[in-house]
Amino acid sequence: MSNSSFQFANPSQIKRAKEVLHLDHVAVCRGYTGVSGRRGLHKGGCESWCCAWAPDHSFLAWSAGHRMIHLIPWDAKQPKKHDPNDTQGLGGRQYHIIDCGEIVHSMVFGHSSNRIHKQRWKRQRCDITSLVLASGHPSGRIKLWNCETGALLLEIMDHKDIVHDLHFTHDGTLGLASASRDGSVKLWEFDEQGDCNLYLTIKTNTNHAFCCRWSPNRNYVAVVGSIKMALLFVLEDRKVKSRLRLEGHHHDVVNCDFSPDGALLATASYDSRIIIWDVDNRTQIAELGHLYPKPGLIYAGGANDHYVYSVKFSPEGTRLASVGDDGYVRVWQLPDMSDPVTIAAVDGGRCCSFSSDGQLLTVGTSAGSLCVLATPRGGVCSLMHMCRSVVRSLVTTPDIPALPLPRGLHKYLAYKENSSDDSLAAGKNW
Repeated sequence: MSNSSFQFANPSQIKRAKEVLHLDHVAVCRGYTGVSGRRGLHKGGCESWCCAWAPDHSFLAWSAGHRMIHLIPWDAKQPKKHDPNDTQGLGGRQYHIIDCGEIVHSMVFGHSSNRIHKQRWKRQRCDITSLVLASGHPSGRIKLWNCETGALLLEIMDHKDIVHDLHFTHDGTLGLASASRDGSVKLWEFDEQGDCNLYLTIKTNTNHAFCCRWSPNRNYVAVVGSIKMALLFVLEDRKVKSRLRLEGHHHDVVNCDFSPDGALLATASYDSRIIIWDVDNRTQIAELGHLYPKPGLIYAGGANDHYVYSVKFSPEGTRLASVGDDGYVRVWQLPDMSDPVTIAAVDGGRCCSFSSDGQLLTVGTSAGSLCVLATPRGGVCSLMHMCRSVVRSLVTTPDIPALPLPRGLHKYLAYKENSSDDSLAAGKNW
């Protein structure tokens, strides 16, 4: 780790996130009486490529390496996890260690608000709950798991290579997007019989599609991969209407995330940078660096030892977490992003995920362990930010100037506020 990881501050001057919990697969399985846990001790592929929180905070899913998923009941009020040897469960929820049979490269929870999805699966003849977990694997298979029982519900397959990423829609319809090393992104939906059907394959013209994200309003699918840009696919009537390019990175772009209001897109790259984009105008709002001084094009495009692997917006949209090669986990506070407001030293970080209340951040590592960090907001979100989130979920950037509001508020709504502007003094803290 080097002081060049930060622009102005020394690491000792930045607030440290408190580690709430540290989980190791081998240690957990040694104390676990389940047969599947003991079988998984010596299986290959130890990296923790993904971790995820259920939308209702009821479960934490941890890809622990060794082809295993830990599905952990979580008490948001305590906060605490359920002990795997406690047969009583936590609020009726049991700890499950799932042997997936192959390495887990991606994982996401899906929540259904539709009664159709609670009917009997046509192929598998088992009931689906309102909460499911999807996992992606090297064979191209996508597996759906019952969070209540830990049982396999369904396998779907159309990809020809590793499924690097999965993402469900935000509206409770269980619309699924999958990104693969075969260079394609596929969109899936569930019919009235509970079958999962492929309805669109998007050719991205990249060798590897590393990450895909639905926008909150389902108008876009963002895709990043082994090209130096992000792609935005505009959807209309279940087809791709147009393809937009966000150019600015100098190396592979490996992760992305939309802000909760859908106005911003953050992209993480091996070039040591995170770029935050205005989705509607396709312009850069901000740039966050993991290496200072800013590397030149040749160094940024090569093995610079400061790869950024993961980036995530917090649920309220005021913070951004990133994980990189230099051994630090960073939490940035928007709009002041010269240096992170909170850091934690985590070796080999590969993925991160905020809990649904934003109070915890989980980080998976190359050794397969999982760190749970406390990341409290430090206060209630400002009323200005909450109003902006509502407005921006309905109003695009080009439509902002037509709103009957002061010019300073137009800048604020467009995420271009100047912190020295007196008219926006109340909005400095997003």
